[in-house]
Parts: sequence; C-alpha cells; structure tokens
Amino acid sequence: MNAIYVLRLTLLLFVLSQHLAAAVEEKLAPAFEAKNLGGQKFVFNPAALEKPTLIVFWATWCESCRNEIPVLKDLYKKNGRDVDIVAIDIDTDIDKAIQFVKQAEMEFPVVQDGKGKLSDLFGVTETPTFVVVDRQGKIRQTGNRVKYLLPKLLALGQEKSPPAPVKSKTSHTREAVLMGTSISIVVLSDEHEKAEQAIDAALAEMKRIEDLMTDWRESELMTINHMAGKKPVKVDPEILFLLEEAKRVHEITSGAYDITYASAGSLWNFNAPNPKPPRDADIKRRQRLVGIENLQIDKVRGTAFLKKRGMKIGLGGIAKGYSVDRAMDILGKSGFTDYGVNAGGDLAVRGRNNGRMWNIAIQDPRDKSKNFAVIPISNGAVASSGDSERFFIYKNKRYAHIIDPRTGYPAEQCQSVTILTKKAYWADALATGVFVLGPIEGMKVIEKLDGVEGVIVDGGEETHVSSGLSKANARWTPATPPRLIK
Repeated sequence: MNAIYVLRLTLLLFVLSQHLAAAVEEKLAPAFEAKNLGGQKFVFNPAALEKPTLIVFWATWCESCRNEIPVLKDLYKKNGRDVDIVAIDIDTDIDKAIQFVKQAEMEFPVVQDGKGKLSDLFGVTETPTFVVVDRQGKIRQTGNRVKYLLPKLLALGQEKSPPAPVKSKTSHTREAVLMGTSISIVVLSDEHEKAEQAIDAALAEMKRIEDLMTDWRESELMTINHMAGKKPVKVDPEILFLLEEAKRVHEITSGAYDITYASAGSLWNFNAPNPKPPRDADIKRRQRLVGIENLQIDKVRGTAFLKKRGMKIGLGGIAKGYSVDRAMDILGKSGFTDYGVNAGGDLAVRGRNNGRMWNIAIQDPRDKSKNFAVIPISNGAVASSGDSERFFIYKNKRYAHIIDPRTGYPAEQCQSVTILTKKAYWADALATGVFVLGPIEGMKVIEKLDGVEGVIVDGGEETHVSSGLSKANARWTPATPPRLIK
C-alpha cells in the first residue's frame, strides 16, 4: 500500500468519524412541545432535565434507522436509570409510525414531526440523526450512529447531578463567659423563639456543670478535696463518670494525664506579677501527693475518696469538654440538626453550616493572628491544648501551664496539640495527655484509638498529623506542611 493511498484512507476515516459522531459547540437545546403517537401532549424542557437525554430523529422508511432500533432498546433497558431517550418520528403517515413502534416494542417516548418543524428547530437534514443533551440542557454531541455517541452519553449519565441549592437558615449566636473562658453557641434555624430558648437551656446546663465541678469555689468536687485522707464523699453520678473516664485516659497515656496533678500544680502561679518556678524541694514534696491510683471510686455507694491528706483533683482538662457535650445534647433534644458549641477551643458541631461542612481553624501557637490549618468536619468534636495562653519566661526559659504529672514541671515537647473525635470531653482529656507525652509517644496513642485523629506542633515548630487526618480535605499553610508520624 503506497503512502498516498494510506494518507487518503486516513483522511477518509477521519471525515467519516466526524460525520458519525461530531462534537459540537455547546449550546442550549431548543425547548419544544409536540404530540406523542397516542395524541397526548409531550413537553421537552432543556432547563429541567433530570438525566442526560438522547434525542433520536428517524423515519419508518429509513433502513438505517431500523438497524439502530436494537441498540436503542438495549441502551434504554440497561441504562434507563442514567439516561433518557426521546424519539422524533418525521413520518407523515402516523398510522404507519404507530404500527412500527408497536412492532419494535419500544418503551421510550416517540413524538410526531410530520411537518418537519422539530427537524428544522434542531437543524436536522437526514435520518437517523442523534443528539446528545446533558443535564444542563446543552447539546454536547451529534451523529448518525448510536454506537459512536454512547461513550459521551454514558459518561454524562455517570456524572453526579449538581447538588440542589441549600436554603440558608438563620444563624442564632450567643456569647457568654463560663468556667473562666469564652463560650459561643450557634444554632442554624428559622424558628427564632425556639432557637433562643434552646440556647438559654444550653448555657444554663453549662453553668450547672461549672457549679458542680469547679475547683475555684465550693462545689462537690471541692468537697472531695477537703475530705482527702478523711472519708469518702457521696457525689453526683456525673462526677463519678468523669473520674472514671479520667482514670481511663490516665491508663491510655501511661500516666501523662492525671487529674491529681492539682496537688503539685497549685505551686505554679502563672498570674503572679513576677512569676517564677517553685523551688525543686517544694515540687518534690508535693509530688508525693500525685497519683490517681490513690483515688478510690465506689460506684455502688456513689462515693469518691482521696486516700492521702493534702491530695487534690482538678477536672479542668476534662470538665470543660463535658460541658460542651451536655450543651450539645440539649440543642439536639430541642429538635435542631445544625448547631455548634465552642468553649475556649473545646468545641463540637453537628449537621452542616448551611449545606457545607463546618470549617475548624487551628491557631498558630506562636502567632495568634494566624491559622496554620483549616479542617472541615461534621458531627464531631475538637479540643486543643497549647502553651501560648498561660506562660512566663524566667531566666530565658519558657514555662507553660500544662504540668507533667509525672515530674511536677511544665511539659516541654509540644507547642500545641489538637484532637478530633466524637465527644468533646474525650478530645479535651486526650489533648492534655498527648501534649505531655510529646509528638512521638503522643501520636502512637492517637493512632491506637478508633475514631481519634490529631495534629501536633512540636517544640521545634514541626507539624505532625495522624494517618486518618492526613487524608482529610484539610488546608495547610505553606509555612507549616504536615509530617506524618508512623
């Protein structure tokens, strides 16, 4: 075969392929009304298509049209969920057209165009002609053989429909100060009075938890401390629950989380005019009082008992998260689906933010004006522990408020830890324990726990993320690319 012949054959095949299935400049398909072969009205509205549609122009006398019928029937039978077919018959003899459709046992609609108006509307000059129209009503391809248009048609059928626009709900937001921190509650709802009442109830519940578990004034928790080494104290079941959960986190973190740290932690005064570290001898003496193994819980009698006089427990690393969970329960039981509660960085969200995920920003621990990551979540909780809020510098050394209960001194290996999980109290306690453990051992704990993810910024300002979170659609600033610790 000589080169000229090959070139001519190639050009011929190219022209033929363009004739059989030609891509077209995308334009909106024309709308039309017609009668089907039974005489009923049929409306084609390209602005309201649920599926991609194949429009077929044919005639009963056209042999090529008859050859396409089996392909069309098979297409409709196998892919009718994803695509529609509309046939336009240009016969002037309606009876013959009806007889043809019956014999072919076609299930898709066939409309009349005996006068050629629809053919002129679409610019059709021969049969068969096939026109592929996408969900947006745009003509995407035309041709004279179905099989050459199938790839485009089926691909359009597999594309997901664009989501329906979400009607924005009214945002009801309230700010307050509880537990020594800023509280923010948001409820998305068009029921104004109901939303405001639910927020009132949620804040009242958080205040109840504060009154029950504070260690800044008299409370049931403080009664346990007062009775240390003397006798068991009957307390509210919620306190017993958190004490048991605190013991569980203590075990998981190998002692890095210990609510009896308050026995030594009170030596550190970060609010003093000129703060400085306590004397080593004082820390050593107080450390003898630290140890959650000396906390006895009697679920039958409903009591808690600290064995040694002078021991103290503090629930600051778990009670705030628990108050968030309780507020969330109140909002959910009030019938709302989209809402969130933030208590000084311990937060939880449910549902969606007007159709979108809630975006949770993680603050740069060394520059409060910047966020180094934004993580989209729904139906989850986030808590952070960091060294940027309460600290002092003494003799060129930084001392932050998160105390390692195993040593009595501030933890030093991390700048911040963020935990993502289902419950805020769980995230709250784990964030503290992981901060004390440091990036290596802390990430090992995170990876062992189901439904828990985390972000750690270590002392050298390097960012580490858990394996599940590294696959999430988080946005990181170029200055802090995450590193996965395995």
